[in-house]
Amino acid sequence: MKVPIRGHGRSPPTEAVARRYLAAPDGPDGEPARETVRILFATLHRLLGVGIGEHLGYLLTGAWTLLAAWSILTTSVVPACLGVVGVPIGIALAAGASEFVGRNERDCWPLMGKVVPVAYIAWSIWFIAAGVMIAL
Repeated sequence: MKVPIRGHGRSPPTEAVARRYLAAPDGPDGEPARETVRILFATLHRLLGVGIGEHLGYLLTGAWTLLAAWSILTTSVVPACLGVVGVPIGIALAAGASEFVGRNERDCWPLMGKVVPVAYIAWSIWFIAAGVMIAL
């Protein structure tokens, strides 16, 4: 059975995992293969999606924002108030890396679950404002 996976936002590794799952024989003979694929997918999701994608993404976005805010505060290219606004946004984004850490791994840290979306909206507005100020 050929399943059209490309074009649905899937990456080649995800496509390979899906094909192995679908290639397992029906019935109890295929269950060990399907369980192996489930474990593989869960492991890759945790490592690549949560570990690298979310944690490292939040941390590096926060660090970059803090560096940009510091740069704005130490120059006169744009108003310093833009840098002052960027500092708490950068801290919130960097703190978002702790959303699924430790005892919060399974269900997330409820506070960060609320802070991160607001921080990213604020970051988007701040980023656009910084671009407009630099362009002027």
